[in-house]
Amino acid sequence: MKIPGQVSKLITSLFADDTSVFLAKTDDHNTLFQILKDWCAASEAKFNLPDQLEILHTIKIANDGEPIRALGAFVGNHINEINIWTPTLEKCEQLFEKWSKMRPTIEGRCALVQLIAGGETQYKTRVQGMPADIEKHFTKLISKFIWDGGPPAVSRLIMRESHELGGKKLLDIVVRNEAIELMKLQRYLNLGPE
Repeated sequence: MKIPGQVSKLITSLFADDTSVFLAKTDDHNTLFQILKDWCAASEAKFNLPDQLEILHTIKIANDGEPIRALGAFVGNHINEINIWTPTLEKCEQLFEKWSKMRPTIEGRCALVQLIAGGETQYKTRVQGMPADIEKHFTKLISKFIWDGGPPAVSRLIMRESHELGGKKLLDIVVRNEAIELMKLQRYLNLGPE
């Protein structure tokens, strides 16, 4: 690879331990193997391709409704999105319960919401999307944590405002998720800031 301003060229080695290929029932696996061979020849890439029969015996075929994890997202036909999100929701709930025992201040609770609920869900929401039912559960979970199980003393709309406007910059999962979807759309449409 030539880099402008550099005398020597850069040589890289790239490795991929696991590769997923999604085929339909009507796809011919021999075509896939031929494409891989042609691509390797053209790109000078080296695949450690085992015998075709060995590969065919190790193939995992997912049934309808069975999610397969790929790059942090769960993919598959007719998968239950609620079931995919339940472990994340339960993990956040457990972390909030643990931190509640420490009796953090309202500022600390807002920071923990950002760290726990925001941190545990942002990437997954980006690649998976978050169902409306899960958004509702997270909204209730955050409210319960912020107000230590009691009724809200300040409206959620005010809490999410900036400090200058009297708020605490509390994470609003629904608004954050809408922003993620808009950013995906912007990237898809290639509407950069220029």
